Amino acid sequence: MINYINQTSYEQVLNSLTSHYAQTKVGPEQTDLWRLFVFFAANCRHFLELDNLAEQRSLFARVRMNQQLSIWEDAHYSHLPKEATTGLDEHWWQQLRQEPGIICTFHTGSYRLINHLLLKQGIDFALLVSGKVKQRDGADFEQRYQKDVEDGKTLTVLNAEDPSVLFKLRRLLQQGKSLLAYVDGNTGSGSNGIAIPFFGKEVVVRKGLPMLAHWLDVPIYPLANIRKDEMLTFYALSPIKSSKRINKHDFALETMQRLYGFLEYTINDYTDQWEGWLHLHHAVTQQFCAEPLLLDLIENADQKAPLLPFELNGKAFAFNPLTYGSYPISRDVYCRMLNYFR
Repeated sequence: MINYINQTSYEQVLNSLTSHYAQTKVGPEQTDLWRLFVFFAANCRHFLELDNLAEQRSLFARVRMNQQLSIWEDAHYSHLPKEATTGLDEHWWQQLRQEPGIICTFHTGSYRLINHLLLKQGIDFALLVSGKVKQRDGADFEQRYQKDVEDGKTLTVLNAEDPSVLFKLRRLLQQGKSLLAYVDGNTGSGSNGIAIPFFGKEVVVRKGLPMLAHWLDVPIYPLANIRKDEMLTFYALSPIKSSKRINKHDFALETMQRLYGFLEYTINDYTDQWEGWLHLHHAVTQQFCAEPLLLDLIENADQKAPLLPFELNGKAFAFNPLTYGSYPISRDVYCRMLNYFR
């Protein structure tokens, strides 16, 4: 846990971010940001039963504030107090040293700090990220974290969407390295999705990590971070170990259910500390078609209908957060719908 209570610079940053996002109201004039909010609002309604527009906007602002705070904490890690390494007890570190495996974590709280903690503890590991993140931040990751890497070691950043990533991961794990992966990123190569429960609904998630753990007989270490009472707290479940008595598909299903159950429990009282709400629509299982009634409402621009207008590549659409359906609309209808959200 990290105590910031006497960290003046941190308090200033926190107050500044809180004030900024409290005063920032997302609206349709912010085309790209509004489109992100439209899908975020659908996720709030679908999984959290949060259908009030003002409350959705408030949660959106807090999620983005926590996102920026996490970036700041990562960039200023060297200025944080030594207590940063006490969030996980020595028993957890000893387990990881004795039996390297797959650290499965989430985009919660200050989720980037685990990279620093692993390096400070001398853990040899590889970081698995999406292709987009690898291209955008891969070099920055290596430069930022390399100063914490022990002599003779290097930080390896792997692209989860690389078709050959499975063989690279196998080689690294067999060499005694651990792997750090953000399970809720839900990226990978190939088609290997399974449906599991989440907040009373259903999502499709990738099963590659538990399949890999079963194949190589390495443990999975579930881990999450949450800001609580001015502390950054790491929560860890007991390692999940595979067994040849259970086939790899059943193990993958059970493991992903446990991991997402852990995530749900962790963020239940801290919904604004999970970035996944911004992207969860990609994991929604339902497939919907256009409903004539709602299409009629679009044409009449009925502002009481739960429809959200947005733009993409210069074209206008109406989005139904109840069904995740998007429908082309005329520019005139789009402009009339905008008035409700300004």
